[in-house]
Amino acid sequence: IGVLGFSAGGHLSARLSTHYTKRRYAPIDKADALSCRPDFTVLVYPAYLGSPDWDLADDIPVNKDTPPAFIVQTQDDKRLVPSSLAYYKGLSQAGVAAELHLFPTGGHGYGMRPSVYPVSEWPKLCETWMKRLPSARSRESVLSCRYGKLCVCLLLRDSLLPGENISALNI
Repeated sequence: IGVLGFSAGGHLSARLSTHYTKRRYAPIDKADALSCRPDFTVLVYPAYLGSPDWDLADDIPVNKDTPPAFIVQTQDDKRLVPSSLAYYKGLSQAGVAAELHLFPTGGHGYGMRPSVYPVSEWPKLCETWMKRLPSARSRESVLSCRYGKLCVCLLLRDSLLPGENISALNI
């Protein structure tokens, strides 16, 4: 199970990826026995992660156990470039696998919409990255996103029951 966030949602996704050791509520069922740590993080033009000098924000404590990350950013989204670079720098210094795609143009708020800008190819790059994740090697199903169907590439890990197929999930 992974986490995806755009802009301020990227900040929340990074916080989730670095603050997973303490559960914030009392367990109520078997699912609460599972780890809160995402298997991977996808950040698209994330906000509030770092300073203009590419120093990581204090509320984002990256360490060696932080999940691997795929980061997408455009240079003309000048206000948020330092966030992407700071998170990538923090992951690199901690020895965490990370992939940063920095495109020259595309602005802010492009999401997953196709456009004339090369940044609109990021979902395909993300799918390729996800297929290389160690957790994906043990699983035969990596679904790519479909505009209007899923928000991002979805990695199925232990989601299907034996004999169940993708169509049973109604996605």
